[in-house]
Parts: sequence; structure tokens; C-alpha cells
Amino acid sequence: MMTEEIKITPYDTPWEIACMLIGAKYEYQNILNETVVSNFFDIEDLRRIGEHLINYCNVEQEKNKE
Repeated sequence: MMTEEIKITPYDTPWEIACMLIGAKYEYQNILNETVVSNFFDIEDLRRIGEHLINYCNVEQEKNKE
């Protein structure tokens, strides 16, 4: 699945949104002029995205307790 952009609708579940990020691909030409399809995010990128989301939620939850 080639992904030029990820569109999130109000009807998408968190699972579906995560799958969009995990499955995002892009296409490029390598130095041999071959078309290569690669993951847009590697495992470390996905881990960092998850960590940022968790940190955001924790901060917002603390702010709402006050």
C-alpha cells in the first residue's frame, strides 16, 4: 500500500490509525534506477511516536486533575 498522505477521519479507531502509521510505505528510485518500496517509519520512529503520545496523555491527565 503506497501512502502519499495519511487521512484520519472521525470514524477511524485508534487501532486503524496505528495500522495506517505502521503500514505507511513510500517509493523511490535507488542508484541503480530500480524502484524500491520502503516503510515510511522504522521501528524506532514508531516507538518514539508512541512515547510522545503517552507522554502527552500523561501531562494532559495531570493538568486535568488540578
